[in-house]
Amino acid sequence: MSGITTVFIGLSDKFFLNSPDITEFSGAIAGKSCSGALAIVKDYDKNMIRCQLDSPISSFATGAIMEMILSGVKNPDIAGRYPIGTKIKTSAGEQFFYGETLIKDNNDSTPPAVVSTYPISLDRIVIEFDEPIYVDGGNTSITGSFAPSVELEEAFPDSINPRKLLVRTSTQSSATPYTFTLHGVKNFNKISGNPTGSFRSFDENAKRLIYLSPSEFSQ
Repeated sequence: MSGITTVFIGLSDKFFLNSPDITEFSGAIAGKSCSGALAIVKDYDKNMIRCQLDSPISSFATGAIMEMILSGVKNPDIAGRYPIGTKIKTSAGEQFFYGETLIKDNNDSTPPAVVSTYPISLDRIVIEFDEPIYVDGGNTSITGSFAPSVELEEAFPDSINPRKLLVRTSTQSSATPYTFTLHGVKNFNKISGNPTGSFRSFDENAKRLIYLSPSEFSQ
């Protein structure tokens, strides 16, 4: 890259920004500093913190590390995965870089516990925990057993609410009580446990609400 004029740091809006205390990057951006105070720009679900460089960076080698320390930022209250991003504006255009950061709760010393379980079909259930769930790449870290016996085929956290684990099994019997034990369920401190739970499987003969049409509105 060459002719870098502006650097943006994109943080999830779950991070707390102590504005107007966010005034500078500490550390070097290839030896350049920001010209004036940082600006905070809203971009969908991210706060883009803009650093207009006091002079352009003439060149930045591929694979080189651009290290920045941003003061005035507080981590989210809830441990979990949070998106981060960087946008580099150059004389030739803009380039985006995306990733994620893992936030831990250093006071948490207990494994995740099941709060509730509910079926959504004869081969899918949702298990909700008391804290966000961490799953390794490939979603192979969680195994389990069910009684009556069905196979756990896949388990991965909900992308919107990582406290919820989406589980796919072999076909369950309709309207049947099940118990389960999971293995390898970890929180973001990598503390694992073997949580247990129970549920009544999906009733394929249950009546379903097709639509709801109110006859009158009131306020």
